[in-house]
Amino acid sequence: MRLEGVIRDGRSLLLLLVACTALFAVPRPAPCEENPARDHFERGIILYKAGDYEGALEHFLISNTLRPHYQTAYNIAMCHSQLGEKAQAANELAKILVLEGEEMDHATSKKILGKLELLKAALGYLVVDADTMGSTVMVDGTIVGTTPLGRGVYVEPGTHSLTVMGLGGGAWSAAVTVGAGENQQGNVGVKGAQHQSGEQDGGHA
Repeated sequence: MRLEGVIRDGRSLLLLLVACTALFAVPRPAPCEENPARDHFERGIILYKAGDYEGALEHFLISNTLRPHYQTAYNIAMCHSQLGEKAQAANELAKILVLEGEEMDHATSKKILGKLELLKAALGYLVVDADTMGSTVMVDGTIVGTTPLGRGVYVEPGTHSLTVMGLGGGAWSAAVTVGAGENQQGNVGVKGAQHQSGEQDGGHA
């Protein structure tokens, strides 16, 4: 009886050792890898909730540069909106729908479109049609893209400076006035500006 008890105890000890060995064999979870984009995103969320929209915008911009994502771009748009920068917010939302529309589910796309509809009612819409490809388009000194843009640019109601710079160095500039809810077409003749620029030894027309 004692021998059987020893055998049972020995088997129990052996099973216990096997169990302990199995537990130690399970790999420990690796430490979290550094993710600066996520860190800036989360910091932006905290600052946004605290009402620091400028600080939040800074972090969201960094996050989106490190790892572009439509959710981050949407947060950027909301920061612009809270700061009273309605045109920037609308342009950011429009860009999301153009570039990321196929990646989003219907509910998300509808949400972004709804926000855009609320913003654009108080904004003007400037459409640029240039006679050259790859020309740089600037509105009020800020680059908004290259031709063909594929979409218009939302602007605050009023008069704005529209400049298109061709690859050959020529530039076309004009003052364009747009009202709230209005669409304004900017037909740009960059080729003529390039020709005139060449005659003036590289000076802008």
